[in-house]
Amino acid sequence: MPERQRLLRLLRTMERTAACGHGSTKLVKEWQLAAHFQRRRASQSTYMHVAGITGTRVCSLVLWPKGPNNMASQSGQADLLEYIDFRSVECLNQQPAHPIGNALKQGYRDDQGLYLESDTDDQLLIHIPFNQAVKLNSLVIKSSETKGKGPRQIRLFKNTPSIGFGEAESAPAIQEFELTEKDLEGEALTLRFVKFQSLTSLSIFVANNQEDEDTTQIQKIAIFGQSGETMNVADIKKAGEEDNK
Repeated sequence: MPERQRLLRLLRTMERTAACGHGSTKLVKEWQLAAHFQRRRASQSTYMHVAGITGTRVCSLVLWPKGPNNMASQSGQADLLEYIDFRSVECLNQQPAHPIGNALKQGYRDDQGLYLESDTDDQLLIHIPFNQAVKLNSLVIKSSETKGKGPRQIRLFKNTPSIGFGEAESAPAIQEFELTEKDLEGEALTLRFVKFQSLTSLSIFVANNQEDEDTTQIQKIAIFGQSGETMNVADIKKAGEEDNK
């Protein structure tokens, strides 16, 4: 199907469903339309992204082609890579030679020779802020070539960009996983969607690894979900503190 025809078909779908990510009921025809169409690469699949702007809100719809290599195609969720504020990403206890960017950035995370590795022990604490409030659906943590150094127990926290190791070990997490070697092959970890609404940051605490090795290695981290309202990154810390009251 020609790209122009696919775009028009998408816009009609958005008119019928008013699917705007954050739940706005405004129809496309009511928007001060700033629609754009682009092709991107994500998870070895090409997708189309249509976005409209109304006021200060950004509404988006992502069409994922069907295919076995598309980890998010069944639920219609998008890879949220473009919504990560990489300038503010932080990883505690990372080795300088093997930083978080190796596992998180486009291109780096698909390079088998690059990985994130812990430094003084097997624990890692990763803070990933977003430039918009987002909703998360699933998470991929790949560590299939690390010979027992892949994460085993992980704990996830919402809107807590200043949390430290002590609190990450003892505070209630919104979800926890005991990862298996199969999970670390790139299996999508399903998140409790209702618990992962209005995220401005995601914190991932890695408590240990598969075979109690001295250090932990992660080859790839991918986050899937939906974009929401635009939010000033400077408000991330404040939002996290309000969530914890």
